[in-house]
Amino acid sequence: MKTYKIHTFIYLFIACLFWTSCSSDDDTETLDPIIYLNTKQGDSQVAVNINYKRLKESSDLNYILLPVKATGRVNQETKVILETDESLVKNYNDAKGTEYEVLPSSAYSIGKNSLSIASGSNISADSVQIAFNKSFIEEHFTGFINTTFILPIKISSVQTGDKNIRVSTNLNVVYAIVDFSLTGFVSETSVKPGTSIDRSVWTSESRHSYTYGPAQNSYDGDLSTSWIIQSSNSSHGIYYDMSKAHKVKGFSLVSSYILYGYYNCVLSGFSIGVSADGVNWTDLGSVEPVIENNEKVDAIYQFAEPLESRYVRILPDKFSNGYNLASIAEIYFYE
Repeated sequence: MKTYKIHTFIYLFIACLFWTSCSSDDDTETLDPIIYLNTKQGDSQVAVNINYKRLKESSDLNYILLPVKATGRVNQETKVILETDESLVKNYNDAKGTEYEVLPSSAYSIGKNSLSIASGSNISADSVQIAFNKSFIEEHFTGFINTTFILPIKISSVQTGDKNIRVSTNLNVVYAIVDFSLTGFVSETSVKPGTSIDRSVWTSESRHSYTYGPAQNSYDGDLSTSWIIQSSNSSHGIYYDMSKAHKVKGFSLVSSYILYGYYNCVLSGFSIGVSADGVNWTDLGSVEPVIENNEKVDAIYQFAEPLESRYVRILPDKFSNGYNLASIAEIYFYE
């Protein structure tokens, strides 16, 4: 009698496990195959970053490849049709608290949107291919920088003779999240990229944990004085206001200060950003200058294209010392 009760308990326990495991819409143990979209991340999103360097150096832009899968092996060949659906963007933004914009249709093309799962298989042999339009993105690149785009791709229909096959209700859409960065937009050159912008009307602000030389020293025409700070967070640096907007083509700077005859304050690495209003910034990426004899930077940089800007910031992010000291003796911007 005791053995019977134990066996009965085990059978009931196994049955509960079975029904629990099958409660998910997309569990692999369901009897009827469910078709769903599969990403490497294993969720409903795929992230894509296109930076300026990749844009310029690649002959084309890589595809996003998305196969479709079934929770079990299908009994007959199954064709899955996919399409983009911009109407889903608002619901996504509302649910996630984001403000992503629809990726313009001219920025991409769908290479293949009809995929097949062969009889006896549970995954498509090929993938939906989404290619980015290189020429269109190049033309509009700087306008895309401060925007994150979204492209919803959903299963629109399934064609098969197997009437038991269903489409997933929670993994039937993948959202491609696309953003752009200006990594590689700034490059070193040997020639000044334009005419020097009048520095007599500039104002500036130094943000730091401690300062050893005011911001104005970086544009006073005297190489023996420097703006010098000790940095303790990523917002610390020097912020310039050129008094009005210019189409900035690049900049040059000199950094070569030894504090107290001992502490090397040469600017070993920094990020540069530009802004029209001093509030909303466009990050142009990080720069690692060539340091002469481990004590001096004297370099000219050009932008890939002119940027309409009134404000420019330089944020040190790499240091030649253990105290996060950085300096600029002179800086010029060109238009």
